[in-house]
Amino acid sequence: MTKYALSGSLVDLNLAMWRMGLEASSVIAMRTMGAAGFWNDSANENQMMVREKQLAFAQGAAQATLAMWRGASPATVMLEAVKPAKQKTRSNARRLSKKGPRIPGVSR
Repeated sequence: MTKYALSGSLVDLNLAMWRMGLEASSVIAMRTMGAAGFWNDSANENQMMVREKQLAFAQGAAQATLAMWRGASPATVMLEAVKPAKQKTRSNARRLSKKGPRIPGVSR
């Protein structure tokens, strides 16, 4: 979550989606390099990659449904829907970037 409260406007939605897209791109790149042996990652990275999406989409659907029932604006409903995936993408980007590249001959 950003340090600024999201008001539920279309601008907030676009910024949230833009940031999530950038973070997702970096996560995909690091996971691809990890699969090729060029990035340090955990042994269960592939299982985490699949499981986290299932949970994030289910949580997002539940939060969006509750927002609709409360009568929230469409932008707020969408923000609620993407919030769990956005949080997971951000945490993955931070976690994987800390692991760093795998340099042959250097152990971490």
